[in-house]
Amino acid sequence: MPIVPTFQGGVPQVRSTGGSGTTRVGSPVEPFDYSRVLAQASRPLEDFSNSLTESLRINHARTVKAESDDAERQVMGIIDSAMNDPQNGFMLQHGKNAIDAFEPAMQKMTADVDKVVGALQPQVREAVGSRLSDRLSNAVQQAGGWFARQTQKYHLDSSEARISALHKDAANHYADTAYLQKSWSSINDEIEYTASLLGMPPEKAKEMRDAQYSLFQSERYGAWAQDDPVGAFVHFRGEKADIDPDVRGKLEAQLFSQSRDLLALQLASSPIHFDDKGNAVNLAWMDDPLASTGNAFIDSLSKSQRLDVILKARQLRTSRASEMRDGFTTDVANNLAEASMGENPQPLALSQFVEVYGGKEGQKRFDQYRLDFRENTAKWDFRTMGDADIASTLSAMKPKSGSENYAQEMKAFNSLAKAAQAVQRDRRDDKIAFAIANQAAGYEPLDFTNDAALRSQLSFRSRQLDSLQQKWGGAPQVLSKNESTELVKALNGATVDQRISILS
Repeated sequence: MPIVPTFQGGVPQVRSTGGSGTTRVGSPVEPFDYSRVLAQASRPLEDFSNSLTESLRINHARTVKAESDDAERQVMGIIDSAMNDPQNGFMLQHGKNAIDAFEPAMQKMTADVDKVVGALQPQVREAVGSRLSDRLSNAVQQAGGWFARQTQKYHLDSSEARISALHKDAANHYADTAYLQKSWSSINDEIEYTASLLGMPPEKAKEMRDAQYSLFQSERYGAWAQDDPVGAFVHFRGEKADIDPDVRGKLEAQLFSQSRDLLALQLASSPIHFDDKGNAVNLAWMDDPLASTGNAFIDSLSKSQRLDVILKARQLRTSRASEMRDGFTTDVANNLAEASMGENPQPLALSQFVEVYGGKEGQKRFDQYRLDFRENTAKWDFRTMGDADIASTLSAMKPKSGSENYAQEMKAFNSLAKAAQAVQRDRRDDKIAFAIANQAAGYEPLDFTNDAALRSQLSFRSRQLDSLQQKWGGAPQVLSKNESTELVKALNGATVDQRISILS
């Protein structure tokens, strides 16, 4: 029966057979090796045609070579299948799979080679044994190298995967300083472990640590910006983190890009503040991009970032003001009309004008509105006052020379004078119509269909003729211009008796 070799260190070891095996009686027992067998097998039989012994020796050598070649081919097939099979070849296994597969694969490959060697006759085994042992030893050595590399790779991959998981977990706790410190400490431990496995020099380990810290901060602020871009950007700029300058620059650009529109909206929507004189103090940026915004963080940005935010904020505020303008124009007109009718409306505020028109333009329009409001209010107040009383009031309101606010006071006085002039002009133009429109005591429209009411109203007006003329000036007047036209129509359509009655 065949001798089954054992393998020690990947080298086949054949036990002594005590001389068992097939040998020719009387043939000398010579040592066999493949090169000697090849040399004998290569000799032509014709050279020994007269020597049966030599012919048999050559044929035997050729048979040993052929069986040796078959055995070597079988062993190469076993090794190739064990190492490179597309499904289960050991050299195609990676990481943990390679670690788990190494020992079973080597045991099976060795056992399969042992089976081939054990089936060989002793002389064939002697001829090819060392070659088969070398092939198996080389295969095991190659597998061992792959095993070592994949073992290290698995260890490094596992550590790298933990670092990645720690990064993501820390990013989810972006604002928890204590949690972040613990997470970074764990990552730093993994970096030291990796550096130890790879035998990194200190400077390389530092490079790795710096790169991981930059990534740690990038992922932290990246996650933060998903929830609160402005908060992330504000914190980032206040954080003196030791991040690589290139990474820091890219991260700042990213956070600013995510925050710009929100910062602009925040600025455009910020309440308007006024100083003691009523001037808007935090809207100067609408007219001058370099002026303070009143927002310390926005003002702390770089010039280009700050300008980017302000231009966007101006666009937002202008767009909103444009939408509000038509409605506000109507509000101003209604407010002034109410003032002129004595309905005592609440004056509009400077902030409303600034909101719609911005700082400078809003202030300018508000100043004009305030003069118009005062003029319209004065028109109502002056409507029943006599000319003498109006003159006395204007005299009292005239600004005194040397006043600190002389220019403003003069504008206010001029608005009152303008209102007085308008009232006096309207009254002189048609005192009766003015008296009726402004509900002066006793004055009512004439009713040409009611003789008694008509007589009564005309009698009242006649009695007030001199008084009204003295009070309001101008020519005496009993009928309004419109009533005069109506009277002519009434007389033209009346009977003689009715005409006499009216004219009496």
